[in-house]
Amino acid sequence: KLEGQGSAFTLVNMQDFADPKAGTVRVRLDGTVTAYWDGEPSRMTAGDGMYEFDLKQGEGVFVTVE
Repeated sequence: KLEGQGSAFTLVNMQDFADPKAGTVRVRLDGTVTAYWDGEPSRMTAGDGMYEFDLKQGEGVFVTVE
């Protein structure tokens, strides 16, 4: 990002690779949240004030908060 305030982070499901089940991450974030799944942006909406990310084993998502 060239200007303005905001932050970004990456979530990756790196649980036991021998266990193929998905993992869920719930986080409380303030601002406009956009998740990039396979490079495609998706504006997120919070449920109960929390954002939820369901990640398959080894899957990751890039998240921006503005």
